[in-house]
Amino acid sequence: MAVKNRILGKNAFLYKGTVLIGCAKSVEITGDAKEIAVDCQASGDVTQREIGKKTWNFSISAVDRQATGADVATNITGDTLFDDFVAGTQITVKFGMATAGDTVYTGVGFIKSWKLAESLDEPGTVDISGFFNSLVKSTVAA
Repeated sequence: MAVKNRILGKNAFLYKGTVLIGCAKSVEITGDAKEIAVDCQASGDVTQREIGKKTWNFSISAVDRQATGADVATNITGDTLFDDFVAGTQITVKFGMATAGDTVYTGVGFIKSWKLAESLDEPGTVDISGFFNSLVKSTVAA
């Protein structure tokens, strides 16, 4: 029996701003919160904690698109991401489905690491990771 409402990676899209990151292989968006100990003498033997500020991080791996070819005008390339990394350019990344009613995550932040890898008989890949100063979940309008 088929599983309903399953999101397949091949159906999810990844954008830098409004431009598609072509041939994205994987994306990971993570959130973490600071844990603040709020113990006092009357706490007994159980540590009391609260949640502090949150951080949002991302990691993206994509097949590198070279500076030539039919898709250059419509896809982000490893060169573009390199330029953003070197310049310290703030980027907007959107991840999600393109269908009305589906969820899209939009983050605004910076690339803090960039890697280009090539292997024999494998497509070259570009890997970036960084952090978002803001991350918003929204729904695709009809």
